[in-house]
Amino acid sequence: GMMELPDPYKITILKSIVTSRMKEILDLREYQTYTQARSEIMKWARIRRTEANKENLVNPNANLNRTGQDEAA
Repeated sequence: GMMELPDPYKITILKSIVTSRMKEILDLREYQTYTQARSEIMKWARIRRTEANKENLVNPNANLNRTGQDEAA
């Protein structure tokens, strides 16, 4: 089978797929394991999702552009 990537490689991959703001946060911290880095990202993502859901409850059209299409799609 394939050999598993070492944690520093996995952390580098995570940094390449997150938003620029999250990348800055990740760069400021030293993670010893991939699990620690992924856990931090998932925690941040849950908070962001909760904030977005609250905004949609207050303003249901917040994520729609002028044509009525969801901008996130």
